[in-house]
Amino acid sequence: MPRPNKLKVKTSSYNLTLPTAWKEHLSKESFIQSKLHNKEISIADLIRDAISEKLDGQECLKTHPSRKK
Repeated sequence: MPRPNKLKVKTSSYNLTLPTAWKEHLSKESFIQSKLHNKEISIADLIRDAISEKLDGQECLKTHPSRKK
């Protein structure tokens, strides 16, 4: 079964190498957020949220609706 399309805009993929400790931390945070919000919050969702916060207000985000928690 294919993954659900969470983003309603044109996308591109990017491979990312992370230290194992970061990935483990994000995995735990993903689990906690999923339980809190009663829906799947992936590591990718957390990374996208962090990038969105970093780029907040910049031109590239004016056409991308931020995912609200």
